[in-house]
Amino acid sequence: MAIGWEPREDGGARTRDGSDRVGRRLLLFASWLSFAPGIYSVIAPFALLLPSHAFDPDWPPHARFHVTWGAGKLLAIGINQLILSHFGLRRGLRWSWFALASNLTFGGLVVIPASRFHHGPLAPAHSHDRSTKLGALTLLLGLLGLAISAGPLFGRHSRPDGGSPRPGPPRR
Repeated sequence: MAIGWEPREDGGARTRDGSDRVGRRLLLFASWLSFAPGIYSVIAPFALLLPSHAFDPDWPPHARFHVTWGAGKLLAIGINQLILSHFGLRRGLRWSWFALASNLTFGGLVVIPASRFHHGPLAPAHSHDRSTKLGALTLLLGLLGLAISAGPLFGRHSRPDGGSPRPGPPRR
């Protein structure tokens, strides 16, 4: 199916099905940014949490259970983030934005108050290890992806159905 372009009143271009080309590109870029926390959340449990904490014989069994449980939840959130970024946000589905925001909040941002509660004030960035810096970077990329996608999804020119193509023949 060939896609044709037609001029808009404001000088932009829309596809014949009514979708905004720039908005689609922004959503694609935002979905790539939102992919980063998902990849980190899938890799981090196996590379960071489980080897160093869950299998440490010095830790009590109950603490190792909670680390394993937390790693499993982080893995599930990461898989959910990857699926929502690739299939939901990229297609312009508004509900996926809220689900991704929930993933970032409960999968990443809650670590900050928890770590401050146990470790005291926030240390300077240069004192953190590489995995913490990578986690913070991927979290910021995900938040940037949500910020970029908010315009096409909720802006003045967005459509209530999330930008899906209109049914029926193309507009002329």
